[in-house]
Amino acid sequence: MPIVEWRATPSLALETAPSDRALAVVDETCRDAFDRYGAFLRFKGIPQPLEVPVSLPEVSVLPANVALDGKAPRALNDVLSRFDAVAPSGCCYWGLYVDSIHHLFVRNDPLTTDASGALGPNPRFVRTLTHEIGHVLSSALGVWSAVPYDRAMDERLAEEFVAFMGIAAPVESSSEDLALHRPVSGGARTL
Repeated sequence: MPIVEWRATPSLALETAPSDRALAVVDETCRDAFDRYGAFLRFKGIPQPLEVPVSLPEVSVLPANVALDGKAPRALNDVLSRFDAVAPSGCCYWGLYVDSIHHLFVRNDPLTTDASGALGPNPRFVRTLTHEIGHVLSSALGVWSAVPYDRAMDERLAEEFVAFMGIAAPVESSSEDLALHRPVSGGARTL
């Protein structure tokens, strides 16, 4: 899936800017999800009409934390303009796959800094991207041509895929996300 847009959050530049380490987290998450989605569908007894996706969406990596810049223009939770037509419940999204425009929008923080100051993969980003890839692959592999599409079922399948992948990171609020990005000891940072 080609990344066509990547906007960093200035106050979290290390965690949110495009970098080799950040791209490695994206690539590994995608590879793991793509490798295991067929097994997930078989486990659930859901037909997979296509062996491989015919096409994949473009990706935008955008600010999402509404306590920072997630509501700014062209950010993921800019629901008053760009996402008004496709964001059914308003605020707040960490990821959003819009099948009608064949585009995946995802949070911009593949990395996080721990309390010791070490930069590493953000488990909440991995969770979000895995969930969204579930939506993408259900569409791209023809699941909804074999099973009548139901928005609630699509959401449930994406969540069940996260569990199938063994990901335990919770969905968080913007304040919980900020706490994750604000180490409190060792290499302490403030925003």
